[in-house]
Amino acid sequence: MVISKFRRNPSYYGIFLRQYGTVYLMLLTGSQFLVQIQGKSALIASVEYLPFAIAPLIVMPVFGVLHNKVDPKWVITAGEAIVIVGNVLFSRNSFDTAYWRFMFPATILISVGTAAFFVNNINIAVAGAPKADQGLVAVVVQSVSQASVAIAFSISGSFLTGKTPTALLQGYRNAFYCACGFPGAALLITIALLRKRDLAIPDGSSESSGN
Repeated sequence: MVISKFRRNPSYYGIFLRQYGTVYLMLLTGSQFLVQIQGKSALIASVEYLPFAIAPLIVMPVFGVLHNKVDPKWVITAGEAIVIVGNVLFSRNSFDTAYWRFMFPATILISVGTAAFFVNNINIAVAGAPKADQGLVAVVVQSVSQASVAIAFSISGSFLTGKTPTALLQGYRNAFYCACGFPGAALLITIALLRKRDLAIPDGSSESSGN
């Protein structure tokens, strides 16, 4: 069986790999930053991370409506750019930085940018495949996401080896810079390689019978 959508545009793999990687890196490594660097309790860190859960619930329906009105390529591109800005803001946090200065706007931006990517990613990957292949496409997307999480943590974990608070802070910042690089690479791939014809939703599933 061949997943035609991915065969025609293998750049999907690179986009998924990098975008999923940065999201999970910021969710898990970012929350550890609050505990290890800023000395907050796990409960407080969870509360301060609530925008990551709340913002997508608000904006995802909006991006769902925009999917049929705006070229998905540019919604994905905008989402990746917004995530980069959010990651840069997050990396500016230090030992005693106020929550509202960098953390709150960073979590909002990362959440909104991620929602812009995920909604279009799912619609394009699944709805754009013949019905007979949609289940397999979903599995491929999840497999790539799991691989991206492993890669992101193996890279970011290599930075968190500092023995002093200052060295550990720099290690976290390097991890966050890495999180900026992932969507940056995805942004370049999206602009350079993603074509409008590759985003088209097929009218039927006749293609699946030939594959």
